[in-house]
Amino acid sequence: NYILEWSHESSNWDGSVLGALNVTNVVSKGTEYILAYNKAIKTAKELIEKASAELCYTGSYLNDFMNIIASKEHFVSTSPTAYENIVAEIYDAITNMKNRIDNVDNYYATYQDILDMNALYQDSEGYNELLAFTQILEVIAKYNDLDITVKNNEELNVIIAEINETIQTMINRCASIDEFDASIAKAEALLTDYE
Repeated sequence: NYILEWSHESSNWDGSVLGALNVTNVVSKGTEYILAYNKAIKTAKELIEKASAELCYTGSYLNDFMNIIASKEHFVSTSPTAYENIVAEIYDAITNMKNRIDNVDNYYATYQDILDMNALYQDSEGYNELLAFTQILEVIAKYNDLDITVKNNEELNVIIAEINETIQTMINRCASIDEFDASIAKAEALLTDYE
């Protein structure tokens, strides 16, 4: 669809001049629905490509997502509502897959945090003898070979919470020891002042 606009001027002569001719392509409402659908499919396929490239994102979530998108491809309708509905369904599926990717990334970041804590205290005499440090080692061993592709989001959230709780326990225990050591040092300094 096109819109043709122009201005018309005359100065009482026999002829007139057309000027400022402007042709504008106007997208029809039907084309807008098709473009929105095509954009949603393109976004979904890009996400499939990204997720398929990393083993950690594969599994039932990606398979379900791919099946949903495959079932929505080659959609044709004359109903605007049908286009609105299918675009919404595609974006819902995209959101679910992005949530899965975020959850997997969160797991790996949290697991790295506990590995970093292990590295920080493994050679620290006294700290590496704490029960809290032993629990860190146990959690690392427990999830060292975790096949994340067979864990659903709820299971991953439980694992992430367990790792975070173990890390926090070690942080709290170390803080208590540091506070105690600081109190002892302060008391010793006071005693030295009175001698």
